[in-house]
Amino acid sequence: MTRKIKNKKKTLKIYFFLSSITTISLIGYFYVESKLIAQNTAEELQQAKIKKIAESVTVTISPVNTNMNIGGSGVLINQENDSYYVITNNHVVEDITIPYQIKTNQGNTYSAQIIAQNNENSMVDDLALLKFSSAIKYQPVTLSEDEDITNNQLIIASGFPFNEKGIQSPQIKHTIGTIKIILNQPLKGGYQFGYTNEINNGMSGGAILNSNGELIGINGLGKYPAIGNPYIYQNGVEITNIAWETMSEMSWGIPIKSIKLFFSQTN
Repeated sequence: MTRKIKNKKKTLKIYFFLSSITTISLIGYFYVESKLIAQNTAEELQQAKIKKIAESVTVTISPVNTNMNIGGSGVLINQENDSYYVITNNHVVEDITIPYQIKTNQGNTYSAQIIAQNNENSMVDDLALLKFSSAIKYQPVTLSEDEDITNNQLIIASGFPFNEKGIQSPQIKHTIGTIKIILNQPLKGGYQFGYTNEINNGMSGGAILNSNGELIGINGLGKYPAIGNPYIYQNGVEITNIAWETMSEMSWGIPIKSIKLFFSQTN
């Protein structure tokens, strides 16, 4: 066998070896790529499912006098026969001199009865419980049995924001984010966990759902507060300037354990 033929055979072996590596690499690439696509698709489908739940359980709360640009959002948390209970922030309905109404995702509007509210002391939980009656059937949200929220937990926060003119949108807004701060004790208003979701005015009282579509809290305090100092613990202690920088970058919610306690005390 001549040297020329040997070199050709050697070159062919190298070629087939490299071709094999390339084929294996491509198979591996397409496998990983398809796996990522399937994973992303599953996540998107789950998020779409949670958004549907949020749409069905989140309501708008507004004055009967539609010329008043105040109000916010709320969550259907319980049903007793034809009576439905809605949890929201106290600051959404703090003006007790005016009547409020509730509008559901089906477009139906009902007179709201305020059952209970923490309206006298801002240090206590910023919560209010409303009630309306309807022959139409609605499905209240599932309350999370696990009251221990965790850092980096994926959440979807929803509500009906106001626009620049102070008019509340009829379309629900969803934001996806994660929990980043969990305090050992609540701030005034009962706010105890900070999350990355963007929360606009009008979304106060809206649902915060976990990846199973269960309620783990409600919105109430947005990022970068313009007026006052909301970062005071319920015992009156203020946070440090360093903590302010970190905490102001988060939206803040009232956890499900506080909501359950408030509801149990009002029934």
